[in-house]
Amino acid sequence: MLVRDVMNPNVISLSIKDRVGEYISLAEKHHIHEVFVLEKKKLKGMVTHRTLLKKEMVDPNKEKVGRIMEPPPATLKSDDTLEGAAKTLLKTGLRAVPVLDGKDVVGVISITDIVNAVMGMKEFRQTKAESIMSPAITVSDSSSIGAARALMRERNISRVPVIDRGGRLIGIVTIFDMLKNLRSHERMGWKSMGAEMERLMHIPITTVVNRSPTTSVRSSSLNDLAMTMLDQETSGVVISDRDMPIGVVTLKDLLEFYVGTLGKEGIYYQISGLHDQEEIDMAAELVEAMLKKVSAFAKVTFFFIHVKKSDIGYKLRARYDVRARLKTDKDIFISHANGWDVRDAVGQCVSNLERIMLRDKEKRREGFWKRGIRLKEILGG
Repeated sequence: MLVRDVMNPNVISLSIKDRVGEYISLAEKHHIHEVFVLEKKKLKGMVTHRTLLKKEMVDPNKEKVGRIMEPPPATLKSDDTLEGAAKTLLKTGLRAVPVLDGKDVVGVISITDIVNAVMGMKEFRQTKAESIMSPAITVSDSSSIGAARALMRERNISRVPVIDRGGRLIGIVTIFDMLKNLRSHERMGWKSMGAEMERLMHIPITTVVNRSPTTSVRSSSLNDLAMTMLDQETSGVVISDRDMPIGVVTLKDLLEFYVGTLGKEGIYYQISGLHDQEEIDMAAELVEAMLKKVSAFAKVTFFFIHVKKSDIGYKLRARYDVRARLKTDKDIFISHANGWDVRDAVGQCVSNLERIMLRDKEKRREGFWKRGIRLKEILGG
């Protein structure tokens, strides 16, 4: 299957002279995160949710897109393969990338488009939500918008389930919910949003919470989750158990799973978020060393590691947030770490993953041992 078979030829775009407020309107109306900036079909840049949270501006309805837009992203051609498109989206960390014919933008392909095209495959039908979900990172309904935003940035996530005092799920808050709130509180200032949005710290999270979150259960298949997300036009589902949030599955998780099914021989791994070649080589060295160890007792099929750099803290010091997901023939393992040094953060994340897998190995061995003892008792041995 090729990109042209699944891409959307209707490109929602902005010009460099448009106002930033127009981006928010488009993103809300069409449920999209990236809007590309075009001039006579030529790609000039893009604007995303995170762009707005990093930039300083007084009024989004007066600020021009050309001043705050990010450089043009990676692109695809219409005759590229769907597999290649999926890997490009994972590598860039974007939810959509433009498709070019020569220098003209002729379409856009998103994670949603790819998941929609592949969700009927056997692996999607046979794999359960609990196998790939990330643990639910929650906030209390007594928290503030500022506290939730800080948590999202610290943990490199775009959504947090909101719980009551009893730990029950009452709703969810996403980055976009916060952006919409900011638009309605312009007088409070769009200035320094990339810091901690201090002016919003006192506003209760309940003012922006979505009280009808999309939910499912741990036994749901990935196919069911994909259908739910597409039907509800959402990019994430909260996995709950007796009204308690226990995990989250996003469209990106489904994309990672799909790419992981492509590596039929050997181990497929991908490192994204790093641009300096020395840092990429360093991360690859740590990953390959870990894979060599764990491959001795587990059949690894794919491994993803994503590094996000955030300029926070004292004098905007760089902090690195690392997320890893590894699949074996037995299970899927997830790890997370952060730090002020990229080598330390990646190394800690890889070490955490190795420890999790070793603990799983010991549990399985203990389970086999106990079952062996029980079998002997039954047989009278």
